[in-house]
Amino acid sequence: MTDRFEVDPATLRAAAAQMAEREGDVARHGQTLGGHTSARLGRGPIGEVVETAVRRGLRIVEQDITTAVRKFYGDVRTGLERAARETELRDRRAKTAFDDVERRRHDVSLEPRRQPVRGSVDDSEHSGPWVHEAGDVEPGGAVAQTRPGSCVSACGEMLTGGSATEAQFLEELGEDSNPRALAADLNRRAGGTEWRGGYFPDGATAVAAAERGPIGAVLQAPGGGAHMVVIEPAGEGQFVVRDPIPGVTYRVTAAWIEKFVSGGVFR
Repeated sequence: MTDRFEVDPATLRAAAAQMAEREGDVARHGQTLGGHTSARLGRGPIGEVVETAVRRGLRIVEQDITTAVRKFYGDVRTGLERAARETELRDRRAKTAFDDVERRRHDVSLEPRRQPVRGSVDDSEHSGPWVHEAGDVEPGGAVAQTRPGSCVSACGEMLTGGSATEAQFLEELGEDSNPRALAADLNRRAGGTEWRGGYFPDGATAVAAAERGPIGAVLQAPGGGAHMVVIEPAGEGQFVVRDPIPGVTYRVTAAWIEKFVSGGVFR
């Protein structure tokens, strides 16, 4: 046993169609009644009185009562159709709400934490295998990306020193952007053409760009996807990497750049 009650829009529309049919039947019956009684019913003084009374009664049946019954069926039909539309709208909204909840649940499971990591940085929080070959991995010192595919926008905020936020870059670039798009956006915001974006022909070219840094560097490892970080020269052949996942910094060498950096945004 259950107290649950559900309304099927298709059933409502079928009932509405029946009401429309009944409404048409009533209209046809009214017209038939008027047609069948069009002949005179009486003559002479008494006949005229009878004629008038009968005609008045028929007019009431044909017009007033018929109109009232038709209106009843019409109102019921309209109500059923409205209920069907509202039920479908309610169901669509409920489905959308459930889909949004599921999407947010899925996004949260993938989304890096917005706040800087406190304490040690666990390997499971690393953005890729390149972090395993870096040194001095520490939490903080980088803009943590807020979306699974917003590393380019987070790097844009770092490259502008915070004058433009990740959210502003995201609005312009969307998720899963690329170095050329970021370079174009940086130039637009700065009103210049000094930023370039693309891919390096070899590791030595990537190192030369990083030595002039800071740059937004595209990292890639065999069998994995691309990720963008900001690299700055630190002197004595060392470089500082500011990684948006999950908002950490670490130190690397030129050999590391040659191995993992495939492209970037640079000046």
